Amino acid sequence: MSPCFLGLDAGTGSCKSALLDENGNLIAEGSGAYRLPVHQTTTDQDAEAVLAGILQAGREALEKAGIPPQEVAGISLGAAMHSLLAVDAHGQPLTGAMTWADNRAQAQADALRGTPEGDALYRRTGCPIHPMYPLYKARWLKEHRPELFRRAAKLVTLRDYALYRLCGVWVTDPSMASSTGWFNLHTFGWDANALAFSGVSAAQLPEIHPPDTSFPLRPSPLADALGLLPGTPVTLGCSDGVNSNLGAGAVREGQAVLMIGTSGALRQFSAQARFHPGQGSWCYAVERGRFLAGGAINNGGLALTTLRDWFAALPGASALTVEDLLALAEQAPPGAGGLVALPFFSGERSPDWNAQARGVFFGLTPAHRPAHLARAVLEGVAFRLRAVMEMLAETGTVIREIRASGGFVRSPLWLSIVASVLGQPLHLPASGETSSRGAAFWAMRGAGALADFDILPERIAIVQTVHPDPLAQERYQRVYPLAQSLYRALLPFYDALAHLD
Repeated sequence: MSPCFLGLDAGTGSCKSALLDENGNLIAEGSGAYRLPVHQTTTDQDAEAVLAGILQAGREALEKAGIPPQEVAGISLGAAMHSLLAVDAHGQPLTGAMTWADNRAQAQADALRGTPEGDALYRRTGCPIHPMYPLYKARWLKEHRPELFRRAAKLVTLRDYALYRLCGVWVTDPSMASSTGWFNLHTFGWDANALAFSGVSAAQLPEIHPPDTSFPLRPSPLADALGLLPGTPVTLGCSDGVNSNLGAGAVREGQAVLMIGTSGALRQFSAQARFHPGQGSWCYAVERGRFLAGGAINNGGLALTTLRDWFAALPGASALTVEDLLALAEQAPPGAGGLVALPFFSGERSPDWNAQARGVFFGLTPAHRPAHLARAVLEGVAFRLRAVMEMLAETGTVIREIRASGGFVRSPLWLSIVASVLGQPLHLPASGETSSRGAAFWAMRGAGALADFDILPERIAIVQTVHPDPLAQERYQRVYPLAQSLYRALLPFYDALAHLD
């Protein structure tokens, strides 16, 4: 009987799973979908729906492989960062989960923006001043929902809640703890000043353990629904960002992962914490001697699905898929016929951390068609990732190799656009769903089947390299500065628009 390992990645709109053999080879994959209700500044995700998606994804991979549960030697669950869920003394959710896309705590973040206290907090936690962090969401709850806040026995992430339901313990790892704004990168514990700002006690937060710590899966209907035996080791593992880099084999300094899923990110591991002089980047702990530094954008695939939904809402319009929009975008030339998109449909994170930014199409003429809008959105997302790459260079980060992950790797057009905008080739691992594979690597490490992550670059095959298109690259060299200047020129108008309500 050969052992196998199950990795789960609970993302924004679905959970993906990867089942690996003892050598790290992929046996089967699965998925489970759930909704992310998004309003203008708020999100409230159903924790039970996310949990159901996690169980479905894991069970689907096991069923596809035909693996009996006794052969599963360990599992690990990674998840999207920055969610906040209030639960009562019985472990029951009091709220929906406020996800990374939730900006309702803007005023609470503004209270620290531009202050010496805010800069000091960034230097301790690695978290720029932004309302997505639970640090500010908890303060919002305290100020706007005081009765609910008083009832909150625990303030946790969706991943913390899922682990509690599966294992019966409130625990987290340094990477997920880092994503809250409460974790001190220097002491590897909860930061007393950050907790005081939110009005939160350490007792309300999960216990922090190293990511290779394991807990037994407890007997419950959830274990049955997942298709695993009680007692199966559940290794803490890390966030989706950390797992994405592991799953892509980008574990050495100089190796970065560029991800576009619902959001987007560019990140790499570092032996020490890295900070940006203007708080443009974030830095999260993984374990002692390993940090993940990078920048993230709100609007990756979300920008494209927003455009899809606009078109679909037109009277008489037929339902469109993302694939339809990508095919449409191919009909427009590089530069989208002079149309520039600032795809800030859900505010923006790195490098400017402007939750009040809004989407813009600049340069529209009667000659433009839906194809131009679609291409401009793809290019606009790539421009934001270039801005992140330039910002990371200011922290001393040197990127020698970029590995691509996320749903955008299925689009040759979008890969070519990003490579041409960045002026660097993109290397594609065998599996684009790198976060679930990275989670499975933690399960292997927890079981002692993988001693050293440094072997991963050689273990994970690169199946394709996408090079910049010289003609498109020349065009983007002229359009990118225009997009950057346009963003800066609109800054006072974003603020004015935000205060209209």
